[in-house]
Amino acid sequence: MTWSDFASMIAAVSFAILVVAACYPLYQLGRTFKKTADSVNSIGTEVAKTVTSANETVKSANAHLARLDTVTDSAVNVAQDVSALTTLVSATVGSPLIKLNAFSQSTRAFFAGKVKRKEFSTDYNGRISHLRSTLIDLEKTKG
Repeated sequence: MTWSDFASMIAAVSFAILVVAACYPLYQLGRTFKKTADSVNSIGTEVAKTVTSANETVKSANAHLARLDTVTDSAVNVAQDVSALTTLVSATVGSPLIKLNAFSQSTRAFFAGKVKRKEFSTDYNGRISHLRSTLIDLEKTKG
């Protein structure tokens, strides 16, 4: 056996030892990759369940919002109806009450002698403009 044969034999044995020594870390690395793949699969399954649950929740929330839109539309309609009714009542009842109050104030002031008698005139709607001037005179006498 020559020196070159002996050197090649040492190199072959060294390479075999190196391959055997590298097998264990490669085996451990393979197990790590398998566990990582299992974890990723498990996470994927859990994420799919979570996404499905979130999708159902969003659908339920949209259904509730649709019902809430109906309720708010009804509330807006009721508010508009109440506003119109309030305007109608104030125009129907309020104006005669204001006129009655002005008339009673002017009558009370007239009989109390605080207001001088003035000529009555009517404006284009047939309303007595004297009431306004009487109220102005009453304000002046109070102040």
